[in-house]
Amino acid sequence: MKVRSLRALTEPARLVDQPVVAANYERVPSACPAARTLVAGALRAWGLADLTDADLVLSELVSNAIRHAEGDGMRVTALRLSGRRVRIGVIDRGRGRPTVQALTADGESGRGMWLVASLSAAWGVQVLPGGKCVWSEMEGPWRA
Repeated sequence: MKVRSLRALTEPARLVDQPVVAANYERVPSACPAARTLVAGALRAWGLADLTDADLVLSELVSNAIRHAEGDGMRVTALRLSGRRVRIGVIDRGRGRPTVQALTADGESGRGMWLVASLSAAWGVQVLPGGKCVWSEMEGPWRA
């Protein structure tokens, strides 16, 4: 797994004033827990640790990139959009665009993007030169 310095990216003191974190990973299953660690560290530093569904959404986005994209790598990003809103994204070299599929009682796959859509305030796909970014925006509860 190729990450410059995961420790530096997840130390809360370094993340509090940073509106974005990002890391490159190989498209292998072991990238999923490392990406979750990165994003969880950022959310904690930003005071958004209560966005617990972000872990599941990120896992689905990373899993889709591992399963369906092309090339060796992917990039995971977390961007703080406002006080309680973040955008989590996975950039890969895949050409396909994920869609939300109808759920069936006997279906063995196809639930991932349904979960992403259900748990996100918004989600989408941004086409990029040579690939795409699949993203989810999540918003924490308002605090008085």
